[in-house]
Amino acid sequence: FEMITGVEVVVDDTPGMVMLSGFDPLRREVAKNTLDKLVVDGRIHPGRIEEVYEKVLQDVDEMIRESGSKAAFDLGIHDMAETLLELLGKLRFHTSYGQNLLAHSKEVGLLAGMMAESLELDITLARRAGLLHDIGKALGSEQGNDPTQSGAALARMWGEVGDVVRVIEALSNGARTRAAVGA
Repeated sequence: FEMITGVEVVVDDTPGMVMLSGFDPLRREVAKNTLDKLVVDGRIHPGRIEEVYEKVLQDVDEMIRESGSKAAFDLGIHDMAETLLELLGKLRFHTSYGQNLLAHSKEVGLLAGMMAESLELDITLARRAGLLHDIGKALGSEQGNDPTQSGAALARMWGEVGDVVRVIEALSNGARTRAAVGA
């Protein structure tokens, strides 16, 4: 199970308590769902673990696509690249300072849209930039990823307009500036 999922299983002394340990929240989610299905089924052997794991991977991939698409749809964004929608969906499994990153990104998109409306600016553009501002965090720490730099690169690569890319860069630069001054 550990080899297939990439997540460590910790059996506690507490009756009925099993913990899954790993740094990657997406792997933990897949492992949790796999273990849940295996326990319900009762047939836990190597062949069955692989079979259930593959099915759960497909289910989680579908959940990711639906989550990203729903987030964009909720903000009135209908023309985003499929890859960006999938990255948005992956934010569902990440947290920062105890807050779910997909929910946070949607809130930022909504607030940016409200501010744009008050200032008589492009509401859709503001929502789009707000929704994508943390997109680099969907990659986690893959290959030394720095989310503050990769978000704008991802947006640029997948066809976002220059204004959205510049907003993501500005937000990233602001975060680095606040971290540097200890704010």
